[in-house]
Amino acid sequence: MTMKHIFNFNTAFGFAFWEIPPNISFKIGKFIKKIAQIFSYFFISLFMKNSVFNCFAKKKLKQHWKRLKEPIVDKENDLNLLIELKVLPRRRLTFMSIPIPLKHSFRTKDENHTLCVITRTKDAQIWENILLHDYKIKNLAKIMGVKEFLALYKDNTDVQNLCDIFDLFIVHPSVFHFVVPVLTVPLKQRNKLLRVT
Repeated sequence: MTMKHIFNFNTAFGFAFWEIPPNISFKIGKFIKKIAQIFSYFFISLFMKNSVFNCFAKKKLKQHWKRLKEPIVDKENDLNLLIELKVLPRRRLTFMSIPIPLKHSFRTKDENHTLCVITRTKDAQIWENILLHDYKIKNLAKIMGVKEFLALYKDNTDVQNLCDIFDLFIVHPSVFHFVVPVLTVPLKQRNKLLRVT
């Protein structure tokens, strides 16, 4: 790995540092680049005693060392963690979903919230049997097919009434282009949600 010795002049003075080539710095990351800069400032302060560069190098060395001591993750910020396998198995992967209880849960906080599911016409009866009769989802009030939705809610007042009744609409991805243009504006006016899953 070749490093270039570059002088960067700031006002009347300047300081020397090592700059890693962009393609290598992209691979090894900003953290390694900072460490390389710290080492360059350290060597400048050793070999260039009693000079202006020595003074600036020591100052920069202190600044970088202070930044390195700071924690990488702030407690106030969220952390998204994505884990990927190095070698993917040949068989099809099955993903296990783990429910995490939310502080402001949609289900438990307010019993008055109601859900409406809009799906494909052929699946409406199946989902009604599963979700309403077998599992009895608490706040789920209605499951309708897209044909029923388009037939019953042509008029703007009917759509407004529908948005007043339900707080959350869950829409199947294959029918969202029929449903979303109709429901988006009235739901935004009421600060309610439309979820495509």
